[in-house]
Order: sequence, then structure tokens, then C-alpha cells
Amino acid sequence: MRLLLAALLISTAAAESVPAGEAAALQSVLAKSWTSGESCTQDLVDFVVDTDNQPYLRSDGGFTPLTVFTARDGLLTVADEVGIGRTTLIYRLESDGSLRLWSEVYDPALGEEGQEGEPIVQRVKDGMIVIGDDGLPASPGAPTPTMKPCPQRTALFPAEIVKALDGAWATGDGKGGICARDADSITFQLTRPVPHVLRGPFGGEVVSTDYALKIVKEGEAFVVTEGGAFEVNDYTFTPDGKGGLVQANPYADGPLELHRCP
Repeated sequence: MRLLLAALLISTAAAESVPAGEAAALQSVLAKSWTSGESCTQDLVDFVVDTDNQPYLRSDGGFTPLTVFTARDGLLTVADEVGIGRTTLIYRLESDGSLRLWSEVYDPALGEEGQEGEPIVQRVKDGMIVIGDDGLPASPGAPTPTMKPCPQRTALFPAEIVKALDGAWATGDGKGGICARDADSITFQLTRPVPHVLRGPFGGEVVSTDYALKIVKEGEAFVVTEGGAFEVNDYTFTPDGKGGLVQANPYADGPLELHRCP
């Protein structure tokens, strides 16, 4: 699991805190899930704020840290710096309660002037798509889709995933002090708004994977996906039937046997 540490260091964006004065304005956005699909059973996204006051966008692909998350004059502005450059989206709150994408700007220089290379690109302007997915001007432009509000999801992960994984795990018999120090230890904190994974060498320090943390159940196994804009890794944890987990590890001589720590 030492090799997993690289995945924790990939995220390039440090999210800013939500301005205290705007918390109330953002509640109508935070209190709902949103979808651009036909129903509230698919394509859901959520805006969430972690216990350390950092905003994220959650989708089926995981969690994207936001460097801007503000609501003012009926407009919701979000931005992320995951990958290369900064993408800023402005949504307009429509009279029917939906969010319509009103502006999308990609800035490869992160707001710095005098940078050579790719220029700032406005992909959406005044609710119209002006640059298509192929990077060419859209002529004529098309109206942007809207995201309609849906009932807020009651939990970020199903109860069976939280029950099966939440807590500290380590190699060995799981009965000693190795749980806080062992390099082959792992702790899931899945009841947070944005889940954190703590790994051995960090001890009790809170370290977030920030981006692309996703957990799904495939048969009896739980597949944890984590990474950043340039690298994503999957790790499989399978219950051993005795209260422990077996983690498939292609970099070790054999699978790691993990036991729940006290």
C-alpha cells in the first residue's frame, strides 16, 4: 500500500472556503441533487461542503474540489483547477427552479497575464454554446441544457458500503499499536460529506484524496477508485468471511490481508 501514497498527492487544486456571508444563498443549491437527465434516477450531481468548509462537486465519477463556489444575484459560480488550467462555470437560477449553464470559460494560464500558449476560451456565452466539443465554433450556437432539482440523496454511500469498510484496517492480527503506524494500514472515513482515506505513514493526520474517490460494489468485492486528473487507480477489497478484508495488490507478492483495528 506504500505505492498508494502517490495517488494522494495528485490533486492539483486547493479548494477555498465557502464565504461565510454566502452560506444562506448557497443553501438552496446544497439542499438538492441535480440532474440534466430525463429523471432523478440518473446523471445526478451534488454540491457538497466538507466539515473543513471546503466545497466539492460530486458526480458518478467522484469528487472534484472547487476553487470557487459562490451564489449572487441569481447566479451560481463554480470553478475547478483539476488538470491543466481553470474552468469557470456560471449557472443561472431559472424561475422554475432549474439551473441553466449560462457561461463556461477555460483559462489555461489560471488568470496570469503574459502567459504564452493557449488563449482563454469561452465555450458558452449567454446560455448559448459557442464552442462545440470538437473545439470549433458552433454555428449556429445551441441553447445550453438545464439541470433540474431532485430530492437530495440521503447518503453519499449505501449503508452496506459504510458498514463494510468504515474504520481502520491493518495487516497483522489487528490487535496491536500497528494500526496507527504500519505502512500497510488504511482508514476509511465514509460518513464525512467528502470521504477521507487515511494511510499508514500519515498516522492520524487527515489526508483527503480530494478527487475521483468512488466506491462501488461488484459482487462481494468493493472497488475503490482514487486519483486525480492524470492518473486514476482501482483497488479491490473483498471480505474474507471472518471479519477481515483481502486487498488485491498487483505490486506485492500476494494479496494483503487486512484486519479491523480496535
